[in-house]
Amino acid sequence: NLYIIQLEETTPPFPLLQPVPIVDSLSIHSNPSGEFER
Repeated sequence: NLYIIQLEETTPPFPLLQPVPIVDSLSIHSNPSGEFER
């Protein structure tokens, strides 16, 4: 249980808790008027 909690506290916080925010930030930075105004 300790090994699973450590992995869950080191992985989910980024890829599972911020999977869209990261893609949104990259998409907006690359195409702020392309993907947003689409």
